[in-house]
Amino acid sequence: MEPIPRSRGRRAVDFITVGVFALVIGLPVFGLFFRKPPKLEENRARYTFPPISMERYVLQDFPRLFELYLGDHIGYRDVLLAWHRRVVYGVLDEPVTAKVWIGSDGWFYLNQSDPYRGNPKKPSANARTDLWVEALAERDAWFRAQGIEYIVLLAPDKAAVYPEHLRGYPQRHPPLELATPVAEKLKARGVTCVNLLPAIRAEKARHPELLYYFKTDSHWTPDGGRAAYHSAADAVRERFPDFRAHPDRDYTFGTNPRGDLRALAGIRDDVPMEFARTYVPLTPIDYRAT
Repeated sequence: MEPIPRSRGRRAVDFITVGVFALVIGLPVFGLFFRKPPKLEENRARYTFPPISMERYVLQDFPRLFELYLGDHIGYRDVLLAWHRRVVYGVLDEPVTAKVWIGSDGWFYLNQSDPYRGNPKKPSANARTDLWVEALAERDAWFRAQGIEYIVLLAPDKAAVYPEHLRGYPQRHPPLELATPVAEKLKARGVTCVNLLPAIRAEKARHPELLYYFKTDSHWTPDGGRAAYHSAADAVRERFPDFRAHPDRDYTFGTNPRGDLRALAGIRDDVPMEFARTYVPLTPIDYRAT
């Protein structure tokens, strides 16, 4: 059978398709061999070429390790990642990686989804909290036997303090707040425990103009740390009435740059560094004497 002759327009489309395909494949391969990779803008070293050996475990791991190596050294990796970031974050307003949730009004959250949810082979979140309680209770018993006072501080998750800025899936399915049930179970076991969530929520209600977590960072701000410090000091004072917490007048204010979730989400260049006030001692403090 004679082939059906192609029109000039069809031949042009085929030519363009082949050219685009060759360009997409050829440029990364060309860059792999002839372009020195730029500095890796990530907090890690590049994967190196995996070892080659006839040992079975080496051969089994080679495909996975070679894929990691190729992903780090493919030509124009930095350019391709920048294009990907501009589309996913700049256009779709979504995180580049699954490690971070992007909320409203410039708020970022660490992805706190239960990685074992729905997995029948893994214990549930409640079962895992029971294991934490058991381990902390055993530690408390050991300290008591040594004559040591032991106080457990439970730091709240950012989403528990600022749930109003969640959006999308985490807003519809908020992450579990585990500090409160753990605190209740510890207290039932006789363990001295301070759940810092109520204290930070109370400070937030009294001073809504202050931030108690950084918007683009996973850590609390110095003001959040201050609220936690005073709650911890109250618990220590119950055991040691002479304990003196440092009042606010012992400090002045500075600035503290943060933004680890910017880097974790792969959009560090798109979101400016965040600055918040920090507490600086007016005079050197010997914390061993307090």
